[in-house]
Amino acid sequence: MIDYKYSDCKGIAPKDFLSNGLLEFHATVNLDTGELDNFKNADRNKKGYIPVDEREAIYNHCKFSVTNNKYINFSGSIHEYFNNGDNSSDFTFCNLFEATKELHEKFNINPFLDELHNVEHGVNIILPFDTLTLIKAILCFKGQEYELRRFKDGGCMIKFSTDRYEFKIYEKGKQKGGHPNLLRVEIKTTTMEFLRAKKIDLYNSAGLLYPAIHKGFERVLIVFWEQLIIYDWSINIEDAKPKERAILIEGQNPKYWTALKELKPEVYKKRLARFRGLNLKYGKVNPQQVVLDLIKTKWRELTAISPEKLNEVNSYLNQVRPENFPQNNRPNNSVKKREAKTNFPQNKTSSSVLQRGTLPIVEIVSCCKTLRVCKTCKRDISHQHPNSLFCSEKYVGKEQAHKCRNGDSNPRNNLQRREQRRYGAGDNLFNVAEI
Repeated sequence: MIDYKYSDCKGIAPKDFLSNGLLEFHATVNLDTGELDNFKNADRNKKGYIPVDEREAIYNHCKFSVTNNKYINFSGSIHEYFNNGDNSSDFTFCNLFEATKELHEKFNINPFLDELHNVEHGVNIILPFDTLTLIKAILCFKGQEYELRRFKDGGCMIKFSTDRYEFKIYEKGKQKGGHPNLLRVEIKTTTMEFLRAKKIDLYNSAGLLYPAIHKGFERVLIVFWEQLIIYDWSINIEDAKPKERAILIEGQNPKYWTALKELKPEVYKKRLARFRGLNLKYGKVNPQQVVLDLIKTKWRELTAISPEKLNEVNSYLNQVRPENFPQNNRPNNSVKKREAKTNFPQNKTSSSVLQRGTLPIVEIVSCCKTLRVCKTCKRDISHQHPNSLFCSEKYVGKEQAHKCRNGDSNPRNNLQRREQRRYGAGDNLFNVAEI
């Protein structure tokens, strides 16, 4: 389920964090002589450079760091933190809850004030066939070729990267010495705007304890897997007709798809549909569907939670949530100022991530309502500026944002023009109605 995360731990005094007896910090500067570490301060001779004093501690396979006695960060696999360095096993919603509580109890990391920058979600599944055979059958992802990495202890990984995410598929069993057919499928979010564009309003670690967030994670994981181009290795090419055979042979080359999408995107769509149809027609394994079913089953198994446990989670979040928490789950002073000016109630936050007032969290999550929507299209805009009334170009594109604004203003403008034509404008020499 949830694996790696990187976050800013706010609401904690650095001196209290540094004095925690569970953490043994190592500094990037010599605290006695002031000598700078060559690696951390490689650019120290450049104009305007500010020396970096970063102190790091490792606890349960995760890194805690304090930079310039001001910024506190957590990075590492929350799965490995909970399971003593092993992330090849299952990690459930309940395990995540226990790990979150422990981080709060031991290090005073309040999940609402733990602002996320990167997060990784995925599943470990056992295949009914060889993992390497499957990996070799994966050709492309949305017309993009993969990067291949081989592990020192055996096995390999393919990865599709952009500046917003990394989509990784690899032999987890061979990497960790577990089941030989154990496959890991995961998505690492490298910028949180990627998730918000997918309508997953996640800002902090508290959001990871909301079932609605995990529904969104599952949806993205499924869509990504469906967008892979996978060749069914069970096809007997001789069974296909000559023209079909040509498509199947060409389609096994990843470079064929990348070049086709770049040069002829419309032909790419048609040829891909044809290629997938032939895989279903002549293939006997259908690996894409087999793995998709395993992903769905495993994700729902990991995120299953009893009503009693969910009540416990709700009670905990109600207890630790700061009273005056700013809009959109963001600990930002500028947001507080804007709320004061616009009379936004301090305790009424976006229902997509937080509770509203004293309503139980489970009620908000189950109905997934939002407190602020676009006046025109009713799309959730709780992640935008508190003063915004319509969809922002940043999130929906210029055309849709323009359409939303016009949808509200055009009726008024049209009415005004009709009135002017009917009665005339104030500065007209003659009344329009009399002409």
